[in-house]
Formats: sequence, C-alpha cells, structure tokens
Amino acid sequence: MALNSHFNYEIHDGHRHYDFRYPNAERKDEQQRVARQPYWANRQLEDRDDHVLNNNEKFMVSLAVGNFLPEDLKISLVGRRLTIEGRHDDRTDDHGMVSRSFKRSYLVPKDCDIDALKSHLADSGRLCITAPKLHLEETASSRSIPIQQAKNEEK
Repeated sequence: MALNSHFNYEIHDGHRHYDFRYPNAERKDEQQRVARQPYWANRQLEDRDDHVLNNNEKFMVSLAVGNFLPEDLKISLVGRRLTIEGRHDDRTDDHGMVSRSFKRSYLVPKDCDIDALKSHLADSGRLCITAPKLHLEETASSRSIPIQQAKNEEK
C-alpha cells in the first residue's frame, strides 16, 4: 500500500521534474514558463547582425553582408521605408546547390534628411546606411503676442 501511495504522489505532483531541470528558478510557475518557452526566446539581441543608431546627429543602419557581393545587394527607399535586399543566385558546389537571400526593412525617422542618404560597404563586410538629421532652427522660447480689440457695432 505504501508503494502505491508514493507512486500516485509522483504522478499528481507535476512540478517535481522541473526541480531537477531548472534548480535556479525561484517559483514553480517560473519553472514551467521556462520549460514551455521556445528555444530561441533567450537569444540575446546583441547576437543580431544588424545595428540601428538613432541619435541627435544621424540615423544609421549597419548590417553584416559579408557573404554578398555589391552586385547581389539592393537598397531601396519608398516613402520613409528603407529596404535592404541581398540575393545569391543558385550555385552548385561539392555538396549541392547553395542559395542565400535576406530582406530587412527599416522606418527612417521623420527628422532625417532622406535626400542625403548614403551607403558604404566596408572591406570587413559591413554595409552602413546613414542619413543626417535635419537641424530645424529653434525659435525664441517666448514672445509677446499683441491683443487686438474688436470694435462693437452699435445697433
């Protein structure tokens, strides 16, 4: 009878196997959340191959395109949507056919000069696209506005 009770306890205690797999989780619901999330959920953003910089001076997109030749790349701007595409044609090597492609889109901020967009492909394989910010003249912080009195019409 004691063996049977112990066996039933193991079946109904659903959290017990999480204690072994995830000993650092503080709560049982945290252990279950970690166990259910997809494998790519913990991937760090620093591992991405693109970087976006948006400061007071410029908007810049930097993208690793080392596997592509300049002829394989296409940069387009429609409105404020910047699109970068890269595509290899199918090539045959010792292991079979190889084809690579990517497409990334970015929204250029409204305070950027889109007519001055420039791109640069470095020898290291990084493509940088830069747009300077528009520097609007700041108006005086305060000014007086005269009040004009409307004339009343006599009836």
